[in-house]
Amino acid sequence: MWQTEVLYHWPNRYCEPIENWAMQLRSLNWQEKVHYLNHYQCDRLSDDFQNHLQKTLQLIDLDQLSMQDEIALDHYRLTPKKRHERNHILNFLQQQQIQPCYFWDFAGGMGHLSRGLSKVLQTAGHCLDADENLITSAHDFANEQVEFEVQKIEDFDATRAKNNHLMVGLHCCGELTPQILQHFESSEASWLLSVGCCYFKDSSNYPLENEHISFHAKMLAAKGFRPVSVQDLQTREQVKTYRYYFEFWYREQFPHHPVTVLKSFLPHFYQGSFDQYFKECCRRLNLHPKDQPLLSELQQRYGDEFSRLISLGLLREIFSRPLEIYLTIQRALKLKSDFQIYQVFDRQISQRNLAIFSQKDGVPNDSSDWS
Repeated sequence: MWQTEVLYHWPNRYCEPIENWAMQLRSLNWQEKVHYLNHYQCDRLSDDFQNHLQKTLQLIDLDQLSMQDEIALDHYRLTPKKRHERNHILNFLQQQQIQPCYFWDFAGGMGHLSRGLSKVLQTAGHCLDADENLITSAHDFANEQVEFEVQKIEDFDATRAKNNHLMVGLHCCGELTPQILQHFESSEASWLLSVGCCYFKDSSNYPLENEHISFHAKMLAAKGFRPVSVQDLQTREQVKTYRYYFEFWYREQFPHHPVTVLKSFLPHFYQGSFDQYFKECCRRLNLHPKDQPLLSELQQRYGDEFSRLISLGLLREIFSRPLEIYLTIQRALKLKSDFQIYQVFDRQISQRNLAIFSQKDGVPNDSSDWS
């Protein structure tokens, strides 16, 4: 069920065990649902469901990089999230005890990480980004150790990276991360540290059993590890109330039309009336219905199916982290050199926190702190 969003699968039903587990989730209160999503636990679920959650939890249990004292660096125009990420990456590289003579920071933006790398590793390097405006802004507080360059990752000449060089990519979206891994393999660079992001922007085919991971599954992998609150779940349900009930109406009125699950709108459409949302959907689909249904009428007809799909969505979310780990491993398997997968950030602060660290054969490294 991870391959397709539940609304695309409707009105078809899933196998009996999945429908049974979803029915159990319907009986949970808001707090229990939050605990289920954040900790993969709930005592009110059946033994087989709890056993499945326990196995999933074991599967995604990666060593978390311990937080060290914050490195004294300039935090100008740096958000708390970016500050946390930079500090953890620098601590991680210190623990590996590598000594590169140069680094390449891909999609480095304004160079916050680059300046940290130059100070902590005591070496010079390049900060590359395709956005000319970011590179221009970076020059305002550059240092002598870091050179800034407008450069698309896909056009990078891998022969520029030499032996004892380090390649770094922090949250390079979609296909940019596989491109960095490919550059690492094509170059003489000695070390690689890459943290991926936005897997749904990666059109690469990753095998899963007898098929490939779908766009919907990549979307699920990209958004599922953030801890949620009751307010988060209630906001999600409000959004799905409008989306799902419009879809129920649409398929009822136009059964021969292709399935067209509309993408999410701006927040104000969900905060307004269903009438406003309905009209905007019809405008996007170029529909001109004679009558506009009341939300209460749709809830009376489809309320049970709506609750069912909401619970199936909660069940589907527990596959998010395993999928993300699997995608990360599939990317790393294209490397010829050994690699490790490490959870480098606190999920409460930065949820896309899986790092690939690779070191080519023959490179000295005194650290034994691998995951």
